[in-house]
Amino acid sequence: AKSYRKILAILILIGKADTILDFVQHSVADAQLPLEKLGIGQPEPGVCRPFQLGLWGKGEPARPFKRWEHRDIEEFENKQWETLAPFFSRASKEDNNLVRHYELSWRRPLPFEILEGTGISKGTYRATSGGTTGSDSSLDSMKGGHGKVWKVRINREHHDLQSYRNGNEQNPALAIKRLLSADKKAFKNEVNILTRLNKCNDPHLVKLLLTMEIIGRPGKDNSFFLIFPLADSNLRQFWKNRFPHPKGTITASYVRWVSKQFHGLAVALCKLHNLRPTNASSVDQEKPKASADGDPFYGIHGDIKPENLLWYQEWVGPPGTRTDDDCKDAFGVLQLADFGISRLHHTETRSNATMGRATKTYAPPEVEWAFDRCSRSFDIWGLGCVFLEFMCWLVQGGSGETNPVDDFHEARYLGRKNRSLEGTIQDTFYHVVKDKDSTKFKVNPAVEELILNMRKGASPFVIDILNVILYDMLVVEPKKTSLKPGQKEPDNLPLATSDGKRQRITCIELAKKLEPMAKHNDSYFTNPSSRARESIRRSPQTLTVHESAGELVKRRSMTRSFSIENTKEEDTKHDKQRRMTAILKSFRGNE
Repeated sequence: AKSYRKILAILILIGKADTILDFVQHSVADAQLPLEKLGIGQPEPGVCRPFQLGLWGKGEPARPFKRWEHRDIEEFENKQWETLAPFFSRASKEDNNLVRHYELSWRRPLPFEILEGTGISKGTYRATSGGTTGSDSSLDSMKGGHGKVWKVRINREHHDLQSYRNGNEQNPALAIKRLLSADKKAFKNEVNILTRLNKCNDPHLVKLLLTMEIIGRPGKDNSFFLIFPLADSNLRQFWKNRFPHPKGTITASYVRWVSKQFHGLAVALCKLHNLRPTNASSVDQEKPKASADGDPFYGIHGDIKPENLLWYQEWVGPPGTRTDDDCKDAFGVLQLADFGISRLHHTETRSNATMGRATKTYAPPEVEWAFDRCSRSFDIWGLGCVFLEFMCWLVQGGSGETNPVDDFHEARYLGRKNRSLEGTIQDTFYHVVKDKDSTKFKVNPAVEELILNMRKGASPFVIDILNVILYDMLVVEPKKTSLKPGQKEPDNLPLATSDGKRQRITCIELAKKLEPMAKHNDSYFTNPSSRARESIRRSPQTLTVHESAGELVKRRSMTRSFSIENTKEEDTKHDKQRRMTAILKSFRGNE
């Protein structure tokens, strides 16, 4: 049976409830809303032309409006949107469990209550109201501050989504992310990756619930949104909120949990690096199996950092989720998130990928000299940086006036001596040494010093994980000379030599190396190791590029450079340069 409840509500709002039988007689029901404007042509600025309302695609006015005055028709057209808040439903087996996508007009109200607080936003959110009603619940009311992610609650009558955090939650809060870019290709890229990773049902990979595209008003770009389960914090906030460690928390079970999270994140990265659409749950094979349409993919995250690792205090997951012991711990679970600059590549291009805008602090040294090319080992370096900061917090975060992670951040500046090729100071985990005719790249000395300090009186687990970080993950790789069949030698790379031949560990090898650590007894995590007094057994590898820093900068400016976020010091320098340029232009204009 057809429903006319929305039609009746609109008619009551505009004082024409007595005409409801006309709509029933001509079968203009709720399912036909919104009605389309007809006969307005191209409106001129400031001119309101009469129009009619009709069913979409019919091209003729709807009969119930035949004797209506234009003022009433216009009021109906405006009020109809107040009844069209969408219902969001999760994907079903009939949809092949794919993420559902909603294309909505900017005029449709969104049934969201925007909750106060920053949630997992990277910036500050300024709530416009405690809730939203009518047309104010549309796109415009969701803008605020510098935030990209909002904490929202969808009206329970308008969705059947699950947060997967707790099986008993009723109408839980969710996280909605608005992409800053209006580039539909970039949106589809991120959704494509997240949809493929959803099929993995891995507890250490963020779960995409649904997507939205808000069709902009005339002359405005469309906006793109992603909706996720709401995390309790990101890893950066996790460290901040738990310093110093609450008394009695750093037990064997807690350190074991850290070990499990490291292994789980390595396995999650394997799923991205070796993405097999038809068999995405295993990490045992180096080469992915092609799907029915022959599309094996190798993914690269490109921006692994604490802000892109989310912490959920509780996580159940959708049906079929891998439920290892690390998900059942009372300490929660960490998930890899934010695939905005990630890329999927076929086999023959996986080591020659170009990336989007990454964060320089956690980027490997090849961003300085290999320009826009990167491979999956890029992520291994970033994960190694995060693991080292995590160990810094774990080992040294029991006391002190300042968080040891912040102290380590300051130490990496090397007293303002750690500078980029251009000369701005930076807090990278590598260090650039400039000579007259060459440029050397090495592990930041602050990294080695931190590891030496943490080894003092450390447990076997701490010793083992620090060795993995320093000798397997934070490796300044030599230039790879072996090429895959069909690959061409890049003609814009400078000549480089290394004092060693070590390469970064692959994510599969890393996962296999970390897995047995969590299975040791409690003494492995808490008792001091007999190896704690050992010094670093070998010096980290150094790479020498046989061009000066200035020559490398010139070469980079002539090619498509790898896009990285500036440090605060670089932003300050660039701001000063822009202001000075503007001042000089104004002086010249007054001459």
